[in-house]
Amino acid sequence: GLNSADNGSIRDVSTDAAIPKVGRLMMDMLVMALACDITGVATLQWSDTEAKHTFPWLGLKEHHHFYQHDGGFRPDECAAIGTWYSQQHAYLLDAMTKVDMGGHSLLDESVVFFGSELQDPSSHGKHNMPFLLAGGGGGMRGGRWLRYGGRSHNELLVAILRLFGDTRMTFGDPAHCKTPITNLT
Repeated sequence: GLNSADNGSIRDVSTDAAIPKVGRLMMDMLVMALACDITGVATLQWSDTEAKHTFPWLGLKEHHHFYQHDGGFRPDECAAIGTWYSQQHAYLLDAMTKVDMGGHSLLDESVVFFGSELQDPSSHGKHNMPFLLAGGGGGMRGGRWLRYGGRSHNELLVAILRLFGDTRMTFGDPAHCKTPITNLT
């Protein structure tokens, strides 16, 4: 969507078609940068919040935001897009698992956060957001489903920082960050 209009009136389908290939290359570079200790923190964001790129490899000709809201909420198309993003996340986790860091994997010493900025695409709701954390970095204990009753995701981000020794108690707007979430270890 490099040359796409925010409202979807102009599409950049040729660039959009390269997203899966470029995404895999970016994930591979991210894994190698972490494994080689070139960086200790990395971010991979597939789209901006306008989600103006199309998904030609999924047979979806409109931009993501169209299926979420602009064209009326379309759950089947949103599910296909969400499934594809989840498959990419699984690829990243698998790649990190395959990197031996001396008897344990890169994923074992990392925390990977996966989520979206929206809980409910049709209303742009941001309450009870589902996030997935993977890895064992900072002593995080996985394999669990945790519910935090409407707590702010800022409090989750502070909890992740604290896994790695950061002592701050807030992240972002303090009005949305009372105390760090507990029970990650």
